[in-house]
Amino acid sequence: MFSHRLWGKIIFLSATVAILTGLSEHGYGSSFFTAGDAERKRRLILNFFGVFTSLFSLFVIYLLSNPEYRRLPDEDVVTNESNT
Repeated sequence: MFSHRLWGKIIFLSATVAILTGLSEHGYGSSFFTAGDAERKRRLILNFFGVFTSLFSLFVIYLLSNPEYRRLPDEDVVTNESNT
């Protein structure tokens, strides 16, 4: 089960990095960082989405890494394993 959790974390972090990279490239490739305030609303939405994505991914990784938040084994699984 360890490898399953490890690969899940790796895939989740890869998706997070892809999201943040896409936001950065979109901002860099357009007239996003101009001095005018014509794109202010879009800039605020992209910044909020980037910060929210980062905080959400940190929260999820914290929950996955902390053993106190792991699900307890089902009673059926424990009794079936002890009977065999």
